Amino acid sequence: MISDIINTISNIFKLGNITNIKSGDSKLQEIQVKSLRGLEDTKKMGVFGFNSKPPLNSRAIVLNVSDEKITFLTEHKESIKDISFGNVIIYNQAGDTIKIENGVITITASTKLVVNAPLSEFNGNITATGDIVSQKGTNNISLSSHIHIKSGGANTQPPTPTPWKIKIMV
Repeated sequence: MISDIINTISNIFKLGNITNIKSGDSKLQEIQVKSLRGLEDTKKMGVFGFNSKPPLNSRAIVLNVSDEKITFLTEHKESIKDISFGNVIIYNQAGDTIKIENGVITITASTKLVVNAPLSEFNGNITATGDIVSQKGTNNISLSSHIHIKSGGANTQPPTPTPWKIKIMV
């Protein structure tokens, strides 16, 4: 009787490694997890608003609920550990991160950061260490190398290169 209870409890939670992930017909990802008891097909559940496809060989905790196996926690050995108490980091396998720490939000992208919005608004100063280029229409206008045409037809000199500080006042 006690062994049955222990067996039942040990079947509620399982720790394993993810061996395969597929989209399947359901709205949840189907994940295959290898635990001490063999391969098990599970469905991945997470927190609303966040979704991920963990790398293969990530660790997973599987919960058995009413004969349904749910993977609800995953962690990879390459997860970022450099974070202080009370702060948040979102990351992917490529090393791209969004770090929220002590009043500062730092976005690190390995190739490009894209903001898709019909209007972007910044309250405060903006500092850029690289060039700022406007691509409105067919004219690419660089803030660090643009010229103006003076009255009379002569061109102005390009700006002196310095880190740009754009002040936006509302």
